[in-house]
Amino acid sequence: MFIFGKELETSFKVCVAGSRDITTKYRQQAFDLGKSLQKVTKVNILAKGIDLCCLKGYVTNNPNSKIIGCIGTSPDKAYPKENKALPQKIIKEHSLIIFS
Repeated sequence: MFIFGKELETSFKVCVAGSRDITTKYRQQAFDLGKSLQKVTKVNILAKGIDLCCLKGYVTNNPNSKIIGCIGTSPDKAYPKENKALPQKIIKEHSLIIFS
């Protein structure tokens, strides 16, 4: 396990995980759930679908958001490809844990 970025927060943490292939309805519900999260550190596996939609909602409504990203690849080989810049952004602004 490798940890990059800022020191890990000791606050209450929430992780939302779910399906990768989702309908517009569930995409919106995950986004709204993320927006409703307040005063927590969001743990996210940076996967497409429910995970990413919830993260986007969380960041939208929490200007002082705290995120711990978790991935199983190197930051430069993000999956899915559309998340390529996300690990580097999280390293710069938050914390990233790499499990290998």
